[in-house]
This record gives sequence, C-alpha cells and structure tokens, in this order.
Amino acid sequence: MKFLKINKLVKDINENKIIAMPTETVYGLFSKISKTNLKKLNKLKRRDLSKQIQVFFLNFAQIEKFTDLTKFQKQILIQELPSNKSFLVPSSDYFKKIVKEDTILVRFPIWEIKELKDTKKVFLKVKIPLFATSANFNNEQEINSGKEIQKVFEINGFNRKIKIKKASTIISLLNNKIEIIRK
Repeated sequence: MKFLKINKLVKDINENKIIAMPTETVYGLFSKISKTNLKKLNKLKRRDLSKQIQVFFLNFAQIEKFTDLTKFQKQILIQELPSNKSFLVPSSDYFKKIVKEDTILVRFPIWEIKELKDTKKVFLKVKIPLFATSANFNNEQEINSGKEIQKVFEINGFNRKIKIKKASTIISLLNNKIEIIRK
C-alpha cells in the first residue's frame, strides 16, 4: 500500500502538482521547482507572492548546482548540514533562470531520521530538489495530520499524523555574514 502511495506522490510531483509530506519539524507542501509552482504554493498558502520558499535537497551536489557560494558560505554549509536549519545564500544562474530569484533558501535535512523515511523515498525517486513550505495558511498554525492537510489543501500526501516541532531556524549567509532571520 505504501509503495503505491509513494509512486502516486512521485507521479504528482512529475505532473507539477503540490503534495504533502512530513519533514523533521512540520508537515510540508512540496512541488517541483518552477516560477509557476512558486506562485501556486504562495497562492495556496494565501501568502505574499514575494515571500521566499525553501528548497529541500537530497545531497550536497544538488546544493552546489543551485547556489553560487563563496568559500565562507560553503564552509558554513559543510559544517552545519545536514540539519533542520535553512540557509539563505546566493542562487546560481541555473536557479535564477528557473525562478528569477537572486537568493535561495537551502534546506538539507537529516534524511536518516524516522520521520523522513517515506519523504526520502519520494526524493530518491524524483531525484531533484523540491520547493518546500510548511503546511499551513499564512501566519496560522501548522497542520499535523496528513489526512487533514489533503482535505484542506485538496492535494495528495501521506496520511499519518506527526508531532509538530518548532519550525526550522533560518540563517542568512548573504554578504559573508551570519544573521539569524528566524529562531
């Protein structure tokens, strides 16, 4: 049964649909990276279209393709990742062509933890980084039930309930300075 669910979610991602999956902190809404999907995610969450959405990565090689890191920024990411922190860094020309953003919010989670077991299986099948944002409406509490998220947002996802933890810390590494944006 779970195998069929994973394949359905992979199919939805490949068809540019938004899906719901657990992260190590909260349930997330995930989609393929595109300007259209960026707008769809922000509209679905009822939030300002200018707000940045993080990108979940499966490995560091993917991060390097999507970012334009200085030596300082790369050193910090190597030291800190994987973790439940998100880092704001300069985006690569490759990412800029896709979404017209000069910066990217990098998230490289600890894939080995049990909450991410099924989410990781989806990532291993799609083989690309994905947009990810918390499963809630703008400035409202996150939803911890996969079934409820699917009903509220009218999307597919995993059905289980998770214990909501504090959302990820966001750290800017722009201009080679460390600045905590959200603790």
